[in-house]
Amino acid sequence: MSFPENSLPAFAKALDSGADGIEADVWLTKDRVPVIIHDQQVSLHVVGRAESPGSILDLRDMTLEELKQQDIGGGNTVPTLAELLELRHRYAGQDVIVNLDVKDPSAVVPIMDVLRQEGTDFHGLVVSSYQWDILRSFRKQSDDLSLVPAIKSRILFEGNIQMPGYFPLVNVYQDSARQTLTDFHREINYSALDCTFTDFKAPLAEWADDLGVDLQISTGNNRVPAKDFDYGVLLVLNAIAQQHPNITVTCKVDEPDLVRQRLRDLTQTPFFPDEQHSLNPEI
Repeated sequence: MSFPENSLPAFAKALDSGADGIEADVWLTKDRVPVIIHDQQVSLHVVGRAESPGSILDLRDMTLEELKQQDIGGGNTVPTLAELLELRHRYAGQDVIVNLDVKDPSAVVPIMDVLRQEGTDFHGLVVSSYQWDILRSFRKQSDDLSLVPAIKSRILFEGNIQMPGYFPLVNVYQDSARQTLTDFHREINYSALDCTFTDFKAPLAEWADDLGVDLQISTGNNRVPAKDFDYGVLLVLNAIAQQHPNITVTCKVDEPDLVRQRLRDLTQTPFFPDEQHSLNPEI
């Protein structure tokens, strides 16, 4: 049974299927309540609205009460950040990772307010963003929260990128990339590096190891379901995890149970997701 993207039942299904964690995009409603939705165009996620010309619903124009009146599928509504954290509490025995992807600078303080009001232990909570100024703002709010910079392709490859899609045209990183990442680590003390698999090259794992941080790898610029998952991706990421036992490699996928099984089949060795040297599937 499938559930709407970014709905509480979808997150619960992922955790029940063996995901080590979940990633969620966080935006603000008009009354500044942090909610879990992919983008601000609510119309794209509401049943019957995406196909209706002129029926635009923008999150910035909607209060939480108005948003909760919209059906995103199966009678589900857009969850708040507080509701997502409540779901995490129900899986306390699994040590669930929650990765909040933040694109709105104005959301920093409201998100931190929710984290503090919920009495949430920051363990297992991660904030990532392509906008590094957002991460700087979070660090000013807390010294303890795990921050993960998503690395833009231009930082790694400068202008050697094919558009659309941000696919690299070369197999080596530009000379300044390592220093850029090192300087930012010195500035905010981030806990991991995040890039797409298409941008990933072996030196990034070496840099992460030297910095004492982990790796988060998406399976492509657009995540793919397990039925389309490239065996080579799994083998490469698992090899990186084995070669660098001091870091955790997190693989972001849509169907963690099927990906985990494929990894078992490929390696023909036991797979223990709670060991640091193993590959961690995350939705």
